[in-house]
Amino acid sequence: MKNSIDFLPERKQRDLHELAALIRDEVKDVVMIILYGSYAANTYVERDERRDYGVRTIYMSDYDLLVVTKRRLGERESTVEARVRERFAAGKNDENLPRPQIINESISKLNDALTMGRYFYVEIVAKGIMLYDSGECLLTTPKELDYAEIKAMAEEYYTSKYIRATYFFDDAITNIHKNRFVQASFYLHQAAEYFLKAIPLVYILYGYKEHDLEFLIGKCEPYTLEAAGDLGANPWNTFTRVVLPLSMPGVTTGITMVFVPSVSTFIISRMLGGGSNMMVGDLIETQFLGNAYNPNLGSAISLVLMVFILLVMSLMNQFEDNDDRGGMLI
Repeated sequence: MKNSIDFLPERKQRDLHELAALIRDEVKDVVMIILYGSYAANTYVERDERRDYGVRTIYMSDYDLLVVTKRRLGERESTVEARVRERFAAGKNDENLPRPQIINESISKLNDALTMGRYFYVEIVAKGIMLYDSGECLLTTPKELDYAEIKAMAEEYYTSKYIRATYFFDDAITNIHKNRFVQASFYLHQAAEYFLKAIPLVYILYGYKEHDLEFLIGKCEPYTLEAAGDLGANPWNTFTRVVLPLSMPGVTTGITMVFVPSVSTFIISRMLGGGSNMMVGDLIETQFLGNAYNPNLGSAISLVLMVFILLVMSLMNQFEDNDDRGGMLI
């Protein structure tokens, strides 16, 4: 396993060394700390800011860390992670500070997983970077699984999570019919959580322990197109029912940004085209400032154009309002 992070910027190296020290301070029996994911592969996203559905969203890659201990932390894992995050962020007024995402396994469970060829852990050992090694324990050589073994494991994971999700969904429907909406909302959250956890379990054979639906959705996004194909969608259905609906906010925004200036501008078209072609904006301008002075006609054309633009904008907004109906896999 690699043990150097020299390819990362110095600020990232300092962050990771600080996190390793904080983890060792919070957990006394740490055996190894392994960096995996986008930072280990040097494919991390520093900051991706965009506006989806009219809401400003910011995406940054997390510091994904596997903390290997002599005994599994169990219920303490979330507490340790929260304390490490709090101490790491203390005194740093930086909205671009990545969030540490910690998972924990005992050295015995990790070696068992490697022996069984559990894909998630095999990938971490193969592509991860050792930030700290106490030297007390050794990692087992991972077993290479054949396709049949991987398929059987994925089916087992999927079935267990999917069935539990359907149970929660049935409970939610029952409570809705009985007007117990608070209880129904809890069961709907549980159903969504288990449905989402089933997807990475199938593709990387790992179940995330987070309960945050936004976090789980983010972990499912890389498998969206592959999941559509696995669920029986051909390339055309994948495009029309997944890719296009998910792309509609960008498509509508692009159409609006191009359409409105193109029907109203006149200076830019004149400067670039030499005034050889008459556009709507040019026609309106000539009614007020040109030889064909006719402000009544110019006002009428302007009013019709304004109504037309409002209708188009309204239509585009309808697409944005309805785009949550698309992009579904089931």
